[in-house]
Amino acid sequence: MSFFESLPADAGVRHILSLNPSAGQALIQLHTAALRNEGPLTPRDKELIAAYVSGLNACHYCYGVHSQTAQAWVPA
Repeated sequence: MSFFESLPADAGVRHILSLNPSAGQALIQLHTAALRNEGPLTPRDKELIAAYVSGLNACHYCYGVHSQTAQAWVPA
């Protein structure tokens, strides 16, 4: 259920980001720079950290996205 009447009932993050395209683009750039950069941590490790922080922040949506993304990085 959406809290914004201008958004569909099944609104997701892309709908929210479309409300302010420049802010949405900046958020995507930050996400890419923080989680998909080269460095000593694997993408899975970064997603696990993001899931942990999201859990501390009680953001169920972000926790779910980051934890599922971390699982997707597990080698088969």
